[in-house]
Amino acid sequence: MTELTKARLIISDIHLAGGEAFIVGGFVRDSLLGKKSNDIDIATNLHYKELLKIFPKGQIVGESFSVMKYNGIDIATYRTESNYEDGRRPSNVKFVKTLKEDLKRRDFTINALAMDYHGRIIDYFGGLKDLENKTIKVINDFTFKEDSLRILRAFRFAAQLDFKISTDTMTLIIESRENLKNLSYERISMEFFKILERSKDKRKLSKLLHYMKEYLNIPLLFNTKPYYIMNYIENFTLEEKLSLLYESYSSKDYLELAEKYKFKNSEYYNKVTEYLVTKTLDFNRATVNEKKNILIKMLISQQMFKIQKTFIRLYNSWGFNKNKLTLTDFYLLPKNHKNLALSVDDIIELGVEYPQLGCTHLELQKVLIFDGLLNTKEVLTKVVKQLLKKGESHVELQSQKKKN
Repeated sequence: MTELTKARLIISDIHLAGGEAFIVGGFVRDSLLGKKSNDIDIATNLHYKELLKIFPKGQIVGESFSVMKYNGIDIATYRTESNYEDGRRPSNVKFVKTLKEDLKRRDFTINALAMDYHGRIIDYFGGLKDLENKTIKVINDFTFKEDSLRILRAFRFAAQLDFKISTDTMTLIIESRENLKNLSYERISMEFFKILERSKDKRKLSKLLHYMKEYLNIPLLFNTKPYYIMNYIENFTLEEKLSLLYESYSSKDYLELAEKYKFKNSEYYNKVTEYLVTKTLDFNRATVNEKKNILIKMLISQQMFKIQKTFIRLYNSWGFNKNKLTLTDFYLLPKNHKNLALSVDDIIELGVEYPQLGCTHLELQKVLIFDGLLNTKEVLTKVVKQLLKKGESHVELQSQKKKN
């Protein structure tokens, strides 16, 4: 049974109980655009207490908004919303009797369309015309003051549907942009990722990002130059889109950005970081020792950048060990000098001078990671002694290069 069939059965049952009901929202919009969608919402004039009599197995998922979930479909009572004290959520919800009143609270005309049981479209606010003209337009002038997230949703729908934002709506966005301060950084980043991920046309995406940077005043979210670079990338991926925005940030700025917008642990963060690492390093021309240093640096920074998979892939493809490195093996590798069996005092006591400690730690990490030696005090003591016996040892050589 399709979702549409389920929805029609629900509407039929509500009709039999003396109520009215319509399919509303994104499903109607997408079906008119010829897009597949299984995300169906139903609006009705019945309160959830009346709906429970019709659908006793339904689950109330939003009592204050009178929303029931039944058979995977949300059924909501007609309502109006007001007093958006935090610029996001209404403090006053009033249940109403007509579909038009309910649709009037929606964000954009293309999302304020409804469909009856027979598939006929109800359009009170010109949504059909705006769909035809591929235009994002608000229903009322105070929509962004009610809910500031709608500002970002305007850009997201423009990118997702390859639509333009009407001049009047863009003017309202600029007038209401200060309300974005009411949104959490996490929410901003989520909408931003959706804009990038769902964009259809790279040139229009470039223009949208330019508008967002110029008019929304969102700090640190955008770099200054990459919008136009996108115009020359064919079939670019989400990682490429993001990397173009972030690639000239320093690691410190990138971390601050990730922390501020709460996407440090997201899949996007991991993808972008891996893409940036592999994109900026010319692995093919690197010597064996340079490759080792690259991997060591990646390992040291792994707590900042989630690049375990990249490290493992490169390690195994470069053939440093006959046995393939696994994720479990990765977590056992010495990430820094604190993971070494030899302490700083132990190494100094063996005769290594203090300025050479950093190079010594690096050499010890290398033998453990690439030569498969055991991380024990006895083994590492022998390694340090061998380095000191070499005359111009690796430690001394690296120290000299650093001074030069």
